[in-house]
Amino acid sequence: MNEKIKAFEYIISLLVDWLMELTDVDEETALKEFNKLKLFKLHFFVSAINTGPNHGNNDLLNTFNAFWALPYGPVESDIYDNLPLLQIFSISNQGISKKK
Repeated sequence: MNEKIKAFEYIISLLVDWLMELTDVDEETALKEFNKLKLFKLHFFVSAINTGPNHGNNDLLNTFNAFWALPYGPVESDIYDNLPLLQIFSISNQGISKKK
């Protein structure tokens, strides 16, 4: 479980860095752009990239293997159920922030 949490936080940091690079905003502004819903949708898309019969088993769905279809989109249940275990980020409906 701990490895999933670390990998999820790494994905978050890459998404924040990517947004900062694309839009030339500071980190605080970039963090506010990602709320819980948006982050879980992006997490699914990032995890599902390169899946299919021609890509073998080297995709993130081997790590993030507990996605559930919920009304607003797919959610990896192990991550969702263990959000308090995040070490770097705090995620809410309004946005994400870095823990002190």
